[in-house]
Amino acid sequence: MAQEFDIIRANLLPAAGTITDSDMILIIQGGKPKRALPSAMKGKQGDPGENVFLGVNTTHILWKQGVGGSWQNLLELEKIRGPRGEKPVFRKLAGTLQLKYEDEPDSAYRSIFDREELKMKFSDLTLSEKELLKLHFSDLTEADKAELMKPATDAAKDVRKKMDAITEEAGILKTDLRQLEATVEENEEQRINDYSRWQAAEQVRENAEQARREAESEREENVEATIGRLNSLSDHRDKIVTVTGTAGMKRPANMRIRMSLPIR
Repeated sequence: MAQEFDIIRANLLPAAGTITDSDMILIIQGGKPKRALPSAMKGKQGDPGENVFLGVNTTHILWKQGVGGSWQNLLELEKIRGPRGEKPVFRKLAGTLQLKYEDEPDSAYRSIFDREELKMKFSDLTLSEKELLKLHFSDLTEADKAELMKPATDAAKDVRKKMDAITEEAGILKTDLRQLEATVEENEEQRINDYSRWQAAEQVRENAEQARREAESEREENVEATIGRLNSLSDHRDKIVTVTGTAGMKRPANMRIRMSLPIR
């Protein structure tokens, strides 16, 4: 018995919604029906292209593709210009642009847009736009390079001046130190010479004192010896006087000669 198939027209099938890998896609490959996973049907990601920019001049709304693109007319302003209306009045309030018409009271001001909405973030730029914003050293002129290096150059000059001043001051201090060392050496030599002279003088004084003491001792010995001799002579004379007598007077036998000499 032949196998029966239901014939379904593809153009009559409802459109599929979200497709995942749990679904199956029926394809005809080499004249034979086959199934495929949705992930196998995905192609490579296409080029996102450059951003589109809008502008306006006195007659047209303009557009261009990418930062370096050429402006082209998009729509003539006259085609969308309406009948002449009332004169608008604008004001800024807390970073918001507001509008009212000339004949309306101030309470009729309404906000058009916030200034923050007009700010462009760096993350909104394409890679090519970011590359254009980069500043390369080769883009600088010699004047620009000199201006950029000026703080470092000025700082180097200041450091050089300070180093020169320090070197000069160090030289002066070194000279003063050498002079001080020479003065100290001279003073020390003078002190040593003075001390040597004092020692020599002191030795002379001590020698003189010793000689004086020896002379004094010798003098005293001589005086004692002289007194002794005189006393001996006196005893001898007494004996002579006692024997012969003198005018009937007799000198005491125990009489001794005493001499008083000045002590030096």
